[in-house]
Amino acid sequence: MTKKKGIVTKWIITVVLVLFGLVCIYPFLFTVSSAFKPTGEVLSTPLQLIPEHFTLQNMKTVFANPYFDFGQWYMNTVVMTVCTLVLKFFIITLTAYGFSKVKFPGRDKIFLVLLAGLMIPSDVMIMPRYMLFKELGILNTMWSLVLPAAVDVYFVFMLRQAFIAIPDSIRWSPESGRPRRARCARPPASACTISMPESRCMSRAVRCASSAKRNGAPP
Repeated sequence: MTKKKGIVTKWIITVVLVLFGLVCIYPFLFTVSSAFKPTGEVLSTPLQLIPEHFTLQNMKTVFANPYFDFGQWYMNTVVMTVCTLVLKFFIITLTAYGFSKVKFPGRDKIFLVLLAGLMIPSDVMIMPRYMLFKELGILNTMWSLVLPAAVDVYFVFMLRQAFIAIPDSIRWSPESGRPRRARCARPPASACTISMPESRCMSRAVRCASSAKRNGAPP
């Protein structure tokens, strides 16, 4: 009786999850379907997932119209996203490792100053960034979009907390009964060979959140 009850419960949970998944994926399917509908049919009621009059005119408008360089826009997004993620992951990894495992004078105070920067609204930084980029000569270039997004104190804080949770004893290896610092434990190699693998879950979360934030979605 208990076994049958467990099977019924699993089936009920499965059905509920499938229905919930269909509800979540419906807007995406409707968007794809609308790309192949005439303009007047997109918002017709009742909403239909399958187009009544299949057309490729919307695709021609996007890709063949000389005023809509969609291919270049897409490549700009890809290049900007890849460059931002690579630079951000490199910068925040070494920064978080330095603030968590490397001891130097004023480390905690400097980190508090960085955290205080999170309280500054991004709108306040528009004009200072514009003036800085103008002096650097990178206005109207890809770097003016990549560089501001390459440094994010929020993700430095997240990764720093993950590094702090890793015991320092992992960075040491025994030899002849006496602990010594392992060859791979020298920074920045230690960040790549020890800290990053041990905090891979947080690293993946940072990469996913960075990608979502780069594309306009909330982290």
